[in-house]
Amino acid sequence: RLAAPGRWDEGEAALMEAIAAVERGHRGLRMHASLSLADLRVVQGRLEEAETLLTGNEDFGAATTVRARLHLARGESDLALAVLDKALGRRPSPMLEDAPLLALLVDARLAH
Repeated sequence: RLAAPGRWDEGEAALMEAIAAVERGHRGLRMHASLSLADLRVVQGRLEEAETLLTGNEDFGAATTVRARLHLARGESDLALAVLDKALGRRPSPMLEDAPLLALLVDARLAH
């Protein structure tokens, strides 16, 4: 989580290295690194690059948070709400692991 304290350059380098290391490896490992880099790109305001990194990974549950953040960054609160409602609607009741999605849901509703 180097991006959280604002160490973006270090975080970017680590994520790029992780993507390169698993380029021929397990798809799940590549996807996780790509989604983490996409999330960093959203924070950096590099939205087109984030979208490119999400391409092909949109249907994975791990992409939900990044997709919602990308939509919010673009001012697309309706799309962010749709992504979050779909993800949260699959569960009978919210769980602790849903906290980041619920926080984004609040942001999306406020933006809407």
